[in-house]
Parts: sequence; structure tokens; C-alpha cells
Amino acid sequence: MDDNNKAEAGQNPWRVTRRTPAPSSTLGETADRTLSNFEIALIVAGLLIFCAIAALAISTYLNNEKSRHLLEDRAKESVTTTLSDPGSAQFSDVVVGKTCVTGKINAKNLFGGYVGYRKFYYDDTRSVGQIEPDSGFALTKLDKLNGVIDSADFNMAFSDCQLTDAKADG
Repeated sequence: MDDNNKAEAGQNPWRVTRRTPAPSSTLGETADRTLSNFEIALIVAGLLIFCAIAALAISTYLNNEKSRHLLEDRAKESVTTTLSDPGSAQFSDVVVGKTCVTGKINAKNLFGGYVGYRKFYYDDTRSVGQIEPDSGFALTKLDKLNGVIDSADFNMAFSDCQLTDAKADG
């Protein structure tokens, strides 16, 4: 009997049936059981809730990744603007936290040679990026904008930046 004939006979063509073991059956015997509209509605509602939660989780993940990339871009821009040759900057070991970015940077000095990787940090709460002092980079704008800090102060700020993000993650 096709769906049209069932509808004409007064039966619901969309009714779902499943095979279940008969109550007092021997192995292999089954009986047909029809799911009620309420059971079908519960299954559909459960699937819709699952899909909504999955969509929310994916959206949250993508927003977090986007904000992490924006923070990394701000950090790189902040640090490279202090260099005499910003286009030569190469980054390594970059770690992006909630409010801080740390890593290593290599760039050309005034003589055109790369000086080797040096530590840097960027603190988004203060919009301050610093490269390790005495790094051999020509930090022409850094002196005017932020003032040159000594190695001990830099290491303290670098560690604080890492600890702040570690506490925020934990």
C-alpha cells in the first residue's frame, strides 16, 4: 500500500514504526510498535536543542579565534613600529593569551643585518609593546614613545604578562 492509499484509508502516512522485541518472545521474534506523535516531537526537539548548542559552541570558538588573531596583529604592529626596518620583522614562539602576547622577534638593524631573535611582549590592557633592551635593534621610536627600560624591568614585565594570562586561563 503506498502513501496515497494509506491517507485515503485514514492511516497516517508519516507514522514511524520500529521493531521491538515482543514481551514474551523467544530469541529473534519482534513486534511492531508505532511511535506516538509526542515521542516524535521529543526526538525532534532533542535534535534541535543539540544543533543549537553545537552552533553556539562553534560560534564561540570562532569568535575567540578571531579575537586572538586580532590581538596578535595588534601586538606585531605595536612591536614592529618601534623598529628602523619594520618590514624585516620575523616572529617566532608567539604565544597569545587573553590580554598579553609574548614571543621572539628578529629584524634588521641600521646596517641591514639581522641581529638574532630577541624576546618581546605586548600588554593589551595598556597597549604597550616592548622588545628586549640592548637587543641590537635600532629602536628609534621606542625612546620617544615609551622610554627605554632596562633588562631587569623588561624581564619583570615579560614574566608578569605571562603570569597574568596563566591566571586568566586557570
